Parts: sequence; structure tokens; C-alpha cells
Amino acid sequence: SVSKSSGISSLCASSKGSCPTGRVTLSSPGTVLDGTTILINNKGYAEMAAPAPGTYSVTATYSGDVSFSPSVGSATFTISKASTTVATGSPGLVLQAQYGNPGPITASVSTTSEGVAPTGTFQFYVDGSPIGQLTGVYEGFPYNGNETPPFYAWADAQSTTTFLSLGSHTLSATYSGDANYAAGVSPAVSVSVGLATPIISGFGVLNPYGNPVIVGKSATAIATVFGSQAGVPPTGAVTFDDGGVALSGTVTYTSSNPTSLTRGALLATLITVFSTPGTHLITASYSGDANYTSASTPTPQSLTVLGPVSVT
Repeated sequence: SVSKSSGISSLCASSKGSCPTGRVTLSSPGTVLDGTTILINNKGYAEMAAPAPGTYSVTATYSGDVSFSPSVGSATFTISKASTTVATGSPGLVLQAQYGNPGPITASVSTTSEGVAPTGTFQFYVDGSPIGQLTGVYEGFPYNGNETPPFYAWADAQSTTTFLSLGSHTLSATYSGDANYAAGVSPAVSVSVGLATPIISGFGVLNPYGNPVIVGKSATAIATVFGSQAGVPPTGAVTFDDGGVALSGTVTYTSSNPTSLTRGALLATLITVFSTPGTHLITASYSGDANYTSASTPTPQSLTVLGPVSVT
């Protein structure tokens, strides 16, 4: 007989009798199973891979062989989507980010399925609010039974986000599911957003008229402190040193907001006068503020200051 719970019932399955041979034909109008024929194996079962998720009403017909008579059986069953586990980051690990600088974020969907790779989309959330657009699968792989342990079907997604406030935040993601896999929601992971590291660029001392710097004559020290890619311009103080001694004068500041092409910046300018000729090693340092760490120029400017010039 044909049984929905045990296939072709016979003593064959327990090796206590002969086994039926031949094929079982399935009838399920309107589904992919309709007209399918399945070869009976050496245990007396007609087996096939599970079809796509859905509900099926199937009639199985066995035509018989020289030892077994024909039989027919019917069943209605539902194939559910495979369950999924969605994750962002690494469990138990606090992610790190810098204020105002975009950083990578990832999400993955894992399964215990021996099927195809998951497809679908991911939505990322920061502090419970959706960010950016739906993100498609970056890479996905089907089941690989050749690995030890087996490699079950999985997929992941990648994107970037920018945190514009310091402190602790949460990151999570949802997975849409697809025709074969169920939707899922990841647990939230912690993200610690710290101070961004500024960049000091375009610093040094120069004569505003393009001539050599001369003792007793005004010279201009400049430094530009660039902030993060999307953050506010740095504030705070810039100090110019000559061999570790602060240059005299008052530093003035001009700030510029970030654009799609440039970072926010703080321009520091100091008018100073050198009292001794020779080689001077000029450095610039930045104090830091609520969003940015302190910073200093990695190498000094070697500046030659000429002695007084007399014309006779």
C-alpha cells in the first residue's frame, strides 16, 4: 500500500522481505508535483527533494510489479519556508565607530537548510529607526555538504552608516525573506561612537608677500584642521610652536561647514614676528573639542629666518 507517513509499506524497509520495484507517479493538478514520477529505492520508499513552500494535495499511484499489487494513496500537506536567524555584527561584541565618519555595517541570514542561497533584502536600523534604502544580498551560498561540518545556506548584506552623536547606540536589521526562507529580525547590538580624529593640513609659516621670512618682519602661521566627513567643523584652539615654544600673537579662526566634496574645517591664522635668524622648527597642535580628539602635526616645518637686511 501507499502511505503518506511511511511510503511503500512492506517488510523491505526492515530487510525482512522482498522490495517493491518500479515508480510512483504523483498527481497534483496546478503544482510542480503533477506528473512527477519517483523511482522506488532499495528500502521500498519513493523519495524526492521537498518542493517550494506551499500547500499540496497529492495522489500517489503505484502501478505494481510482479510481486506487489498496484495501490493508490492521497494526502494534503504544507511545506513551510525554512526558518532563518538574522544577525548584525558579532554577538557580545560592541561595535566601534567614529563621530561623523561613515563606517561599514553588515547583516547576515543563516539557516539550517540544505537548499539554495537566500535572496531578498535587508533593512538596517539605528536606535530602532530605519536608515538608508533596502539593501540587497551582497553574497549568498547554497548548502555545501562537502564541508565538515556542513555549510548550510546563508547570505549577507553590507552597507555604510554615519553616526552624528557620541555615546552608545544600537544597530539591528530585518530580513525580508523570499520564496523559500522566512523573514527574520536580528537582535540589536551595541555601537560605541567615539571622538573622531581630525587632520591638520596646510600648516606652516610664510611671508604674506611671498618673500623670505626676515627677522623683525611680520610672518603668517596657518593651519587647517579638517573634521570628519559629515560632522560639524572642529572648534577648540590651535597652537603654533617654534621648537616647543609657543609663537607670540593672537590666533584667529574661520570655520567652514562640510559639503558633498569637502570636510568641515577650522582655519587658524597667526601673525607673528621672529626675533632671531636661523632655522626654526614650526609645529601646530589642536586642542580637541566635544567631537574631536586632540592632534598635532607629525613632522615640523623647517623654516629659515633671515637676519636683518640693510641696504647701503
